[in-house]
Amino acid sequence: MEVEDIRKNYMLNFTDEKYQKFLKDINNELPTPVGFRLAESPLFVKDEFRDILIAAGDHIINFILRSDFKQITEQAIPDKWRCPNENTHPHIITMDFGIWKDENENLVPRLIELQGFPSLHALAAFLDDNYRINFNIPDNWSVFFNGIDKTRYINLLKEIIIGPYQPDEVILMDVKPHEQHTAVDFYLTQKYLGIPIVALNDLKQEGKKLFYEQKGERKLVKRIYNRLIFDEVDDD
Repeated sequence: MEVEDIRKNYMLNFTDEKYQKFLKDINNELPTPVGFRLAESPLFVKDEFRDILIAAGDHIINFILRSDFKQITEQAIPDKWRCPNENTHPHIITMDFGIWKDENENLVPRLIELQGFPSLHALAAFLDDNYRINFNIPDNWSVFFNGIDKTRYINLLKEIIIGPYQPDEVILMDVKPHEQHTAVDFYLTQKYLGIPIVALNDLKQEGKKLFYEQKGERKLVKRIYNRLIFDEVDDD
């Protein structure tokens, strides 16, 4: 099915009742409702444009992987946000692209934002499931690419976020995490990966070690999946 056909079919079969059920199904799986608007439709793109987006991302990543990247970007980070024992590269890179038409009316990506920080990775997989269930999207249309399916995607998240540790040794941390607009992704990350959600002020430090409590038991933190944005903490 071509992109024009699936878009036409989607619109012909779309109803507000289906959309409301879609929202209800999602919120029923969560402790609190999603705190932002969810689109009535996913974005369908042609394979050719998908490949252009992937190539654009690869081009940027290849530049970041240059051996002299840290040297040429040394002045980009304020001194107060410099961290000891910083990794050479981030575990996760997120890119936001806008879609533009060039002089020949071809669609081209334009980078809006790049961050070495997590985004709504668990929510993306969860939304894919719910769009499929409620709007009958064919199996050959996928949010994943490069041979990855949902199972491999979740396993990759586990490999990156949990690594060699046990799930209860890794925490998802933010300031007042249950009050964040992104809390939906926190809950789904906990569901898929089994890691606890811990507020910054619930951590206890003893020497160089951090602990949190889970059901009255004190747990040692060996890795932090940080969702705390430093400049937002600074604003507070």
